[in-house]
Amino acid sequence: MGEHVINVSELDCSDVITNKWLSLHPETDFSISGKIKISMTYQSPQSLFIAVNDVTELRCKSQKPYRSIRVYIPGVPYVFETKPASDVKMGDDVSADDVVSCEWKESFEFPVAKEELSSRYVVIVAHDVTNEYLGECHIDLDNFDCDVGYSGPFRLSDMRGNAMVRSRWSRNAVSSEFQDALLAHAQYKKPNFVFSRAGTNKAVSLRVPKAGAESRIRVVNGILVH
Repeated sequence: MGEHVINVSELDCSDVITNKWLSLHPETDFSISGKIKISMTYQSPQSLFIAVNDVTELRCKSQKPYRSIRVYIPGVPYVFETKPASDVKMGDDVSADDVVSCEWKESFEFPVAKEELSSRYVVIVAHDVTNEYLGECHIDLDNFDCDVGYSGPFRLSDMRGNAMVRSRWSRNAVSSEFQDALLAHAQYKKPNFVFSRAGTNKAVSLRVPKAGAESRIRVVNGILVH
């Protein structure tokens, strides 16, 4: 429902117990809003092009003159950012002092193999020159058509307090790590009681609820079967 971030460096370490009233701030800022328009195209063998066109109805309380868009794909070692852009007047702008629009028309290239698209997603974050958070959106690529591409708007919202969003890539990475570890054990036939040549058919599974990951392999007569 709410949170308050405490700066530990400001605490008095000489006090064994500290009592203090703290104000809770909403975990999700529902005042954050806006629509960002992007275009995506794919070029073989592994180039995904993401173009940031413009943003409208962006609510910006700080009233700083310039804003930027950060684009990245979790698991791909590239983070791109548009040049700072000033406010422009759009035809469908809402007449409010803290609602602005910006235009960039910048394109970025990400190296993503076609077979990896189903497990990837794009993160787009809006911020001003002081790096104040203005909202973000996540775009799944599992339904992306490489032959057709995509062009259209996405809603910006506050996704910082969403635990499922924050741990999404880490869960997939942990699951892959477990799978690789199991395959390595099977390759070297260790431990012996699992991979012994006893003429049996075994299914070995590993599940870690806390990490939200699991993996499974099949062993026939001590030999890994894919």
